[in-house]
Amino acid sequence: MTDCAAGTVDSQGIKLNVSGGIFSPKTYIADILDLPLPAGERPTDDVTNVTSKFAEKLAAGVIDYGNIELGLLQRTNDDQQVSLERAFIDGDCFDWEIELPDEAKTSYKFCGTITKFAPSREASKKNRVALTIAISGAVDHLENGVSVINPPPSP
Repeated sequence: MTDCAAGTVDSQGIKLNVSGGIFSPKTYIADILDLPLPAGERPTDDVTNVTSKFAEKLAAGVIDYGNIELGLLQRTNDDQQVSLERAFIDGDCFDWEIELPDEAKTSYKFCGTITKFAPSREASKKNRVALTIAISGAVDHLENGVSVINPPPSP
């Protein structure tokens, strides 16, 4: 009998770290309520011949990883949230790493700028901070500290 859950990753226990500039050394971002993973998208070009009965598409353009929108629990007198807001105001690009709690130590590394820092409130909830990170460039997918996108050459 096989284990149908083998290789799956639990969504609880995910971590987000940031480094560079005012986040030195690497800083774990606390109080995250929701954290999606980077999702790349590449546009396609419709190259269907006028005599074809089926659409034909080819990849075109560049891959865009877009934005990651996450939610934090707002805390007063919190140095980390002050640093995040300061990073938003400064507009600097930082190195981000999302770590998954799996056996392969899966992680995603990318450069990104905070493009939204928005405290919000709802009458029936604790205050939140909506934070958006705009990803610039590629996202590297690592397992056990080794890139699976650009693996090192075999000996």
